[in-house]
Parts: sequence; structure tokens; C-alpha cells
Amino acid sequence: ENTAFHNWRAAVQQSGVLVLQKKMPWDDCRAFSLADGDLVPVIVLNTEDGFRGRIFSLFHEYAHLVLKTPGTCVAGPGTDELRVERWCNRFAAAFLLPATHLQRSVALEIPDSRTHFWTESDVMKLAYRYHVSVFVMGIRLKELGITDLYDSGKYAWYRGDRRKQASGRLERPGEFKRTPKERVVLRELGFGATSIVLEAVKNDVIEPGDASDILDVEVTRLSRLYELAREQRRAHTAVA
Repeated sequence: ENTAFHNWRAAVQQSGVLVLQKKMPWDDCRAFSLADGDLVPVIVLNTEDGFRGRIFSLFHEYAHLVLKTPGTCVAGPGTDELRVERWCNRFAAAFLLPATHLQRSVALEIPDSRTHFWTESDVMKLAYRYHVSVFVMGIRLKELGITDLYDSGKYAWYRGDRRKQASGRLERPGEFKRTPKERVVLRELGFGATSIVLEAVKNDVIEPGDASDILDVEVTRLSRLYELAREQRRAHTAVA
């Protein structure tokens, strides 16, 4: 799911939308989007979501930008009464799970899908195959008239999008390692936005101190951050 998320994030950024990540209270906000005149539109995803949940939120928020209705969204079953939220949910599910392709996969997996007694395990297997959450797969299967299991499982499935927390195992002394600041910056800003700032430094458009303030990282770490951003870009290019 990690690779799928990063590839989708890069694809959306190539369309001209800046995709950022921040840790936020999960029950309050899973994602939000911003758009203001000629400024670059922005989508901010919650790192408390699992990668599959973030993929769905990414395209839910993209739908908001298409509709020109940016804002803060929970994008879950509790917001289904709102017409715009419901449309954005359907947009994201349809984009990630094209009808013809999904119907073909269901026919191969479960030939008698119309009369089959569907279980959560069935939905989960299909969700894993497509790198989406069980919640999203449930939405799409209901829309296509395949099964309405979503109605009874949506609340549990929705909460299942949350990133799995640490197991609680006590680390041995000296075992804990803090994530390097450079990698935190890349996770939150992505290699695209990070590279733009660092290229501006390289081309003497802005001073290293300004870049340090923008990226919230020490000046001494800029060169290492630049190397990591280039590595990520090359890795993504190779996969694409």
C-alpha cells in the first residue's frame, strides 16, 4: 500500500495539486483541501490514516477541488447525509475502482456473485487486491448492485482505515530511533515541493536560510535533504 499511495500522490501532484501530510486528530479531520484564486491548490492528508485510507482521502479531496468546494472533511459514513460529501465519496470510489474492471474481477472470484452470501472476508480480499480500504470497496460493491453488505459494516470498516498503532512492546534501552528530520520533511511535503525549494537555493533564487525556514529544517541538513529528494524522484520515475 505504501508504494501505491506514493505513486497516486505523485500523480496528483503532477496535475498541479500540492499534496501534504500532517499528523492530526483522526476523529476530527482525516483530510482537508485548500484553493484560493491563482494559488496552487493544496490537499493535506492525515498520517494517522493507513495508506489505503489516505489514498481514498486523496481522491475525495481532489473531488472537492474539482467541485470548487475545498474544506475540512471527515469523509466517513457520518457525513453521508451531505450531498457534496456523498458525491466526493462516490467519485473517489469510482475512480479507484472502475466499474467494468471491478465487475470482471468479481465474476472471476465469485461467479455467482448475485446470489452469493457475501461476508466481510469476501470484501476484504477484493479490497487488498485493489489496494483500497474495505470501507471503499464496500461503497463500490453497493453502488454496482453486487452486495449491500456496506450498510451493516460501514462504521466498523470506516474506523478500520485508521493507521495501526504500535503494538505497545517495550523497547530495550537504546533501541528507539528517532526518524531523521529530513525524512519527516519528505513525508510531509513530498519530493516535488521539497525539490522546488531546494532547486531555488541551488539556483540562487532564495538563500539557504530562507529555505531552512520554509522547510523547517536546519541549514546543515539541506544538502542531505536534497539527496534524499532526488533519490525519491528517481525511484518514482523508475516505477512509473
